[in-house]
Amino acid sequence: MRDRAAEEVVRLGEEARTAQGGPAAVERALDAYTAAGTVLDRARGVPELAGVFALVAEGRAALAAAAAALPLCFFHPLHGPAVRRIPWRPPGRREKLRVAACETCLRAVRTRRAPEVLTDRRDGRPVPYFEVPAEDSLWAATGYGSLLRGTGDSLAGRVQRGDFTRTRD
Repeated sequence: MRDRAAEEVVRLGEEARTAQGGPAAVERALDAYTAAGTVLDRARGVPELAGVFALVAEGRAALAAAAAALPLCFFHPLHGPAVRRIPWRPPGRREKLRVAACETCLRAVRTRRAPEVLTDRRDGRPVPYFEVPAEDSLWAATGYGSLLRGTGDSLAGRVQRGDFTRTRD
């Protein structure tokens, strides 16, 4: 998985360098490329490697000028791109979130089944990544892009300001 993530980072860099889009879009893609490299270099496991793929997707969305592009699947980003946003309430919580879901997870939620989720380790045991406290995980805080707040918020920007390294230390 690490090798595939590295290949995707290199490919994004090549796509950004040869892009014909506007300078702002190319800059956002290059920011995502740099952030993906930072995460890849320090990744310790699957949740962080999934973050690399989320950053690559963010960079490609910038190059495609897809302002309203959906991020990867909130439940399991390795499922790939989401097909729509859906309301979802985390277990044991009252508030509903609007999260991006792939077709498989969308069907699971609609039929009241638990979608397959990416897990992380907390206190030595596997838990859904989004159950890790947000202050301890950039990925839990952002839902791999699903929970970003507005156009000025990005995974790349959060990595650049140190959110990734701060949650790892």
